[in-house]
Amino acid sequence: MAKILIVDDSSFIRASVSDMFRKLGHTVVAEAADGDEALEAFYRHQPDLVTMDVVLPTMNGIDAIKKILEVDPDAKIIMLSAVTQKIQVLQAIKSGAKHYIAKPLTMDKLVEVTNAVLGSDLVKRTEENQKSMKDTIDVLGKTVNQIHRNIKNINKLK
Repeated sequence: MAKILIVDDSSFIRASVSDMFRKLGHTVVAEAADGDEALEAFYRHQPDLVTMDVVLPTMNGIDAIKKILEVDPDAKIIMLSAVTQKIQVLQAIKSGAKHYIAKPLTMDKLVEVTNAVLGSDLVKRTEENQKSMKDTIDVLGKTVNQIHRNIKNINKLK
């Protein structure tokens, strides 16, 4: 599944969102409490998806989006904020956020938006993982068959 970076100045919100993503099978690779930490974590972990609060210390979420997109124009960022003023939502989307969720967050909304934003990336990764597992199973099957043949040959020698 996806690698997630969660950015929020509230440790309670970060823990809650992390728990939701983990229950969905995603990996939370990092959490950040401000815009500067968000940039550092993004550069270090290269997540598939970032959730970003608008109001953050040191650098607000909208400025952090712009800096992340300078480095990775394909970055997928969802704004997750209690700030629901139209101007803030429009600024976030105009800055490059793929979606905006107003707090409080529900599991249903998280699933809906995550699937919409990651969509084809998740399908592609799932297909790649399935092919890799099938290849591994094929190799294991051949190995087991070879072991059975070896055991039969050993028993014939007895």
